[in-house]
Parts: sequence; C-alpha cells; structure tokens
Amino acid sequence: MLRQWCPVAIAAVVLVSAVVAPIARAQSAPEIPAEIYTRDTEFTESQRQVIKDFVDHWIDLLDDGSAAEIAKARRQLIDQMAGVGSQLFNTVYSQTVCKALEPLLALQDQLSLRLNALIVASVLADGCVVNLIATGLGDKSPAVRYWAARTAERTAAGLQPEDQGRLTKVLADAIASEKNEHVVQKLLLAFSQINTAGGVESLLAALNRRAAWLASNPDLSPSAELKSITSVWTNIVLASTSEPIPPDTIKKLAVTSHRFMNLAAQMLEMDLTTNWNDDDYVSVLEVSDKVLQWAVENLPPSREKPDPLDDLIPIKKWAQVFLRVSEWAELLSALPYSAEPDQLEVIVGEPEDDETDGDGAEQ
Repeated sequence: MLRQWCPVAIAAVVLVSAVVAPIARAQSAPEIPAEIYTRDTEFTESQRQVIKDFVDHWIDLLDDGSAAEIAKARRQLIDQMAGVGSQLFNTVYSQTVCKALEPLLALQDQLSLRLNALIVASVLADGCVVNLIATGLGDKSPAVRYWAARTAERTAAGLQPEDQGRLTKVLADAIASEKNEHVVQKLLLAFSQINTAGGVESLLAALNRRAAWLASNPDLSPSAELKSITSVWTNIVLASTSEPIPPDTIKKLAVTSHRFMNLAAQMLEMDLTTNWNDDDYVSVLEVSDKVLQWAVENLPPSREKPDPLDDLIPIKKWAQVFLRVSEWAELLSALPYSAEPDQLEVIVGEPEDDETDGDGAEQ
C-alpha cells in the first residue's frame, strides 16, 4: 500500500493555525477605486501606486497578521480578481501581487505563509505566475508543492503561448522528480490545461510513464490520468475544427491510449482492482477504446480495426477485452502507426525504478 501524507490535510492544519500577531493593525485598509478596476488605457503612476499600496497592505497582514487578519488578507487579495476588473487591471494587479509574493516563498521556516502565497497566486492572470509555480514545486513541503501544482492547473489555460511553453518545462521537470502521489496527480491535471504542441507531447510522455507506475501500484486510482487523457483528446478534437491534426499527434495519442487500455484490461482480468478504483479502470477502458476508434478514423490503418468494447464491458468479459487489446497492439505495430513493442507493453506487478514509493512527508 502506497503511504503518503496528504498535502490537502497538511494545508488545512497550517491554515487554521496561523501565528497570532500580538498587535492589531490600527490603520484603515486602502481601497482600489472603481475607475481603476475598469480602466482600459495605461495607468498613471499615481494609479499604479494605489494598486501597490493596496497589495502591500494586505501582503503585510498575510505575512504577520493575526489568524483573522491573515484570512481576511488572503480573501482581499483574491477577491480583486473576481472578474469585475478590466484586462489591463488584471494584468497590472497580477504583476504587482507576483512581485510581492516572491520573497514570501523563500521563507522556508513559515509553511502557512508559503501556502497562503500560492493560494493567492492561483487566481492571478499573468505569466509572472510561472516563476511562483516553479519556486513552489521546488519546495521541501509536499503541501506547498501540491498548491503549486494546483496553481498551475488553475492558471495554465489563461496564459499566453510563450508562458505556457515555460510552464510546460516547469511541469515536465517537476513530474520527473516528484515523489508524492497527490502532487503528481495535480501536475497531470495542470499539464492537461496546456493546449500547445509541446504541452500535449510532454503530457503524453508523462502519461506513458504513469501507466507503468500504476501497473506496479494496483491500489492507486487512475482518475487523474483518465481526466488527462480525456482532456488532451478533447483539445485535439476541438483544434481539428480549424486546422488538420498532425499524424504524429494522432499516433502518440493512440499509443498512450493503448497503454492505458492494456493496463486496465490486465487489472480487471487479474482481479487486482479494489472497490474504490474498479470503476475508474472500467472508465479507462471505455475512454481509451473511444480514443482508438477515433484515431483510426482520422489516420486509417493498414489493417481492419478491432470491434469496439461496448459489447464486452457491460458483461465484464475481461479476458475477451484483453484479446482485443492484443488486436489493437497488432494494428498499432503496423503502418502508419509503427509503434515499437515496448511502447505498447505494460506489465502489471513489475516494480518501477524511475518513480518512488513516495513515503514520508518531506518527499
């Protein structure tokens, strides 16, 4: 059984146990006037200063306020991005907050402060957030790394392509070394929000490694992987309405889907699933079968495709499902897919040495 501390639980503990400051703030809180929120032409220096004063005030309280002040500061900093501001305001405000949060993430002896900094960062709308995410993913605490991954998941889709490219590298580096299962799952979901060629390729490569990891850890659920496959497939289909799908993208998605179909078929046939992940593996079969059927429609194979699994899944004929998995392997090994055997093979129960058992809170 894979044992890890859950970063969500850690976060809950530290956020309700913030240090109480001995002296309450007497000064009145600054406000941002409506004309600044809605302005769509360049801010004056004085207007930028109003934004900075607001941010500095609440960042100071986030840093060393009482428990109530910290909660209010976090809410105030987040609420300014609630959707009423212009694009210009959201950008300038995000950049101002980013700059103020950077030094907080370096305070390694203040866990709750680092967590709060990333919670605030999760609503920002500028490429500067990538630097905060990268710093958070390098933190010693799994709770901070979890919130860094969650921040990436929440902000990735709204970033500009060049910033998504930077985030892709950050996520790829993190997922290659991350030891905590909860963090890895969030990283996968963050990856799935990046709809660029580089993002899709990096996500599929990460998913291929995860198939082998899940095969050696049958007690885990493939729910994050399932969501990621579904998301990348959906994004590819949507993109195809405006431009042709590169054949290489179809090939890579088909190979990844087959690996998960192979994994799910083995897990179900060998009765290795549990009550809490059985349905997820059935869903993996359903989704991977749909993806493969879609793939051969868009990149026709050199041989006849296997029948859909619709007739076998409801009656749980897992042995017959596994036979169709083998038929898919034969199809994908031939032109135009030309997949190598090791790209399609997944061996359930074989330990993986490129991942980790993830034991311990500091992993």
